Amino acid sequence: MQQAEVIGKEEDKVFGQDNNGYNLPQELQRREERLEKIRQLREELEREKRQEQGLEEREMPRIEEKEQRSFADGDARMRLMKRGEFDYAYNGQVGIDEGHGVIVAADLSNQALDLGHLPGMVQEVQELRQELGKAEREITAMTADRGYFSVENIQQEGQGIELLIASEREDKDEALGGNRVYSLEKFEYIKGSDSWRCPGGRLLVRESKRVTKGRPLLRRYVCSDCNDCPLKAYCLKTGEERRTLLVKRKQLIRAEMRARLKNPEKRAIYRKRKWVAEQVIGQIKDRLGFRGVTMRGKQFASAQWLFVCAVHNVMKAVRFVAGLRRREPVAAMSS
Repeated sequence: MQQAEVIGKEEDKVFGQDNNGYNLPQELQRREERLEKIRQLREELEREKRQEQGLEEREMPRIEEKEQRSFADGDARMRLMKRGEFDYAYNGQVGIDEGHGVIVAADLSNQALDLGHLPGMVQEVQELRQELGKAEREITAMTADRGYFSVENIQQEGQGIELLIASEREDKDEALGGNRVYSLEKFEYIKGSDSWRCPGGRLLVRESKRVTKGRPLLRRYVCSDCNDCPLKAYCLKTGEERRTLLVKRKQLIRAEMRARLKNPEKRAIYRKRKWVAEQVIGQIKDRLGFRGVTMRGKQFASAQWLFVCAVHNVMKAVRFVAGLRRREPVAAMSS
């Protein structure tokens, strides 16, 4: 017993009082814990991908090499940040009223791209219109930048909602070289006459016959005369005499949206987005000091984002009421 007590004291000096000589060193314990977290995240990732791909429990899903998950927040996703770096983050969305800068729709998700958020925002605005008793003929215009441009998003409009989605930057110009010619985006679609206008101002009229190139059914549009066109060198390939467009149905939908934004009235509405939406985001960042969610987990991060949006609206309402009081007429009486 005396020998065991002496050896025990010596081991306490070597390994520490809380260790018995058989425990893993602290560094190895951290490694074991890290490996366990990696294993858990891997299982969660495989389960998530199985659901997306419609696979059975025993089937191995397809996982891209660049797929990543965070130890600190398993719901956050890697995305490109404003300054060019990559980090785990969430994607906050807001729909803002032009008149008062009030947020009328908001959402937060872990989808890196903006593309998939528009349908949910449109639905929120439609529900709000129903609550306010808006008739379908009373049009509400919703603007969105080119990050939301897709056929699926364009088809969300209706029931009093008109979408104005940019397809490209306003200052973007198409650079040509080699054997390249003007792409379809350079041509303006005229829905009323089902024709196209080329960059040189000439019409491409639809031919009665349809062309099947692979599976989709294509519409064929041909320019009547390209001979003396000053842009002929940019519009025709070598050996061509007339420009011909073969157009799919989805391309028509995108072209209708591009043509809509060339209308001066619609373009003026879209340009308001720069100071309507960006101003509110700036107020949230600078005035409220909110630079990003600090809660972990999508449920708590979403609640934090919606709370910030609500605080912004309350501050807008307070300023609006205060402004009304300042404008109230004052009756002065004297004797």
